[in-house]
Amino acid sequence: AFDPTTGVLVDDVSEVASAPEPPNVDAVTELRRQLNRGNYRTDGRTEIDGKPVVRFVFDHGDQGQRTHDVYFVDATTFAPVRTEHESYVEGRFITRVRTDYFLYEHLKATPDNVALTTVVGAHPGVPIRSRASLRPEQIPGYVQNAG
Repeated sequence: AFDPTTGVLVDDVSEVASAPEPPNVDAVTELRRQLNRGNYRTDGRTEIDGKPVVRFVFDHGDQGQRTHDVYFVDATTFAPVRTEHESYVEGRFITRVRTDYFLYEHLKATPDNVALTTVVGAHPGVPIRSRASLRPEQIPGYVQNAG
């Protein structure tokens, strides 16, 4: 979490130092792979902002915890246009996240591009402190339990 009052990014330093290298597979290739495996089902066509898209649905989990994912891709290129993710625990709705892709470009996993996927690469020059090195009240968003 970023603390704007101090200009410090608080994170788990072990995660920062050992960020996994992302696979060099673009979203289009991965979607086609999942379709071939039968993990997604086609759920029709629609338009988003006047652009024709194909809708794919993926439901997974069990009665205790399940998710419902919807992927909207460009009808011609299969490039991602929108994703919607819903989580349920014991049948109760928990979260919904919607991501719109205004620009999509697959970048090769060069050392420079991979560096951009780490906390350090995304925030060059910002000091990073380990969450473990801070007292609870120093962590952005900390709220003391009243009871």
